[in-house]
Amino acid sequence: AEDDGGAVCNESDSDAVFENCIFFGNYTDGFSGALKNRRADLSLTNCTIAGNEARWTCGGLWCGASGSTRLRNCILWGNTEQNGTTRDEPAQVSVLSGSLELEYCSVEGWSGALGGLGNFGLDPLFVDLANGDVHLQSAAGRWDAACGCWVFDAVTSPCIDAGNPGWPLADEPSSLPDDPGNSFAVNARINMGAYGGTAEASLAPHGHALRADVDNDGCIGWSDLASLTADWLMDIDERSHCDLSRDGAADVADLALLAEQWRHRIRAAQP
Repeated sequence: AEDDGGAVCNESDSDAVFENCIFFGNYTDGFSGALKNRRADLSLTNCTIAGNEARWTCGGLWCGASGSTRLRNCILWGNTEQNGTTRDEPAQVSVLSGSLELEYCSVEGWSGALGGLGNFGLDPLFVDLANGDVHLQSAAGRWDAACGCWVFDAVTSPCIDAGNPGWPLADEPSSLPDDPGNSFAVNARINMGAYGGTAEASLAPHGHALRADVDNDGCIGWSDLASLTADWLMDIDERSHCDLSRDGAADVADLALLAEQWRHRIRAAQP
């Protein structure tokens, strides 16, 4: 594209909502290789923004001019600017003005400066980003569209079971569809990225992630307890990440789950 926003240019008081979308291989001569949000509201849930390029600034998502942008369970990785010379955090998501909320996202070059809960900068371990295959590798099983079957990798993506712990799994398989009695692959949480919540979501090895690990730091601790108790003071629509029991409320049932995992000093395999 010669103008800004290689795939999407959202402007002038419009509302745009994207769920389970892949933004890959887009290019702009200006800025924001994948998406530009300006004076508008933009919401992305379980989306993957990867392998896009901007000639000048921000290969991934650019936010500005009083726009409101929210990302949940998303992956921003491998987006470049200035002819591929940068792959740091500003090349993935850049905020000139307006508001940006990130929750449970993997952002290349993550520094923490953008804030938000459950975010990190760990390599999502895509199957083949160069050719647009952004399924997540897993030793417990992931879908291979080429052969139409489940295959096993030597590594497991940290983005598996790393999404909002209070969200339902939706269509994610709880075990291998070809082997429903399998106890090795057990989904505890929704995945980050475009396949999260879908039937092609990669599986997690047993113990890979913890539902009570609210901040995605790999263990249960005081920060998780602080997040849960703080959310008791908020409206239910805003505290879903602490509805660990997924019963529609953040209450003592969630505290009990957190306490049980903390008591056993369980530590996740990832990140």
